Amino acid sequence: MLDNVHPEPDGDFSQVSRIGIPGGLLIGSLDVFAGGEPVSFLRNLAAHFPDPARNRLVVIPGTGHTYQGKARDTAREIAELVGRWNEE
Repeated sequence: MLDNVHPEPDGDFSQVSRIGIPGGLLIGSLDVFAGGEPVSFLRNLAAHFPDPARNRLVVIPGTGHTYQGKARDTAREIAELVGRWNEE
């Protein structure tokens, strides 16, 4: 669990900076916990990883952090991410 993730770029990202495994960062386009700017929030978070270029940013349109009504879209995006990791 990450407890020091912030919308501002100069916050304490010490936990994120220690994550050495690339992955997928997923957010809903209507996520209210992201300070009203989910895509900017996700980009900011990704920028603090040790190798940000290796992370994939995924935005699920029309949903918040619980992905209600978007289970298929979310599952499809996750399956594509996993498939790409197997190719790398």
